[in-house]
Amino acid sequence: MKKLILLLLLLQGSIVFGQIKFENKKIALVNDIYFKTTKDNIDSFMKEKGFEKEDVEQLNDGEIKEVYIFSSQIESIEVYYTKANKIQGVSCIYDGVPNAIFIEMELKNKGYTAKIVKQDFGGETISKNVWSKTGSKLKFITSSDEKEKMGVVAFGNYEEE
Repeated sequence: MKKLILLLLLLQGSIVFGQIKFENKKIALVNDIYFKTTKDNIDSFMKEKGFEKEDVEQLNDGEIKEVYIFSSQIESIEVYYTKANKIQGVSCIYDGVPNAIFIEMELKNKGYTAKIVKQDFGGETISKNVWSKTGSKLKFITSSDEKEKMGVVAFGNYEEE
């Protein structure tokens, strides 16, 4: 009986603290990059996923030190590294606004709740959804642009704005 209780506690701990499996490829990609890569293996991981390394930008902007930029035919990925060489966040810019609906539906179905944040960017007001889950400091951010026919999904340790 004690073994069964211990097994249940371990299973519960792995569910609470483990990585969530996502069906949507864009959500799964940013989530996998965040949890399964390091600065040492990011290039080979992205190459396996069909992305080419475009650039590494040196920032020294607050906690962010570098941004690794990768691209494929229809998506661009940015991986943000802190001064401690840890991933702070990952963003995916993709073609096709309808994808945003499916991404947001899946996040809602996985128990995330959205907070709409409006931000001025280049003279325009942009709305983005900041998706959070109780007990987690990691958040998803989604946004789409009807005019440009593109969307963004990001995942990481983002501060509320």
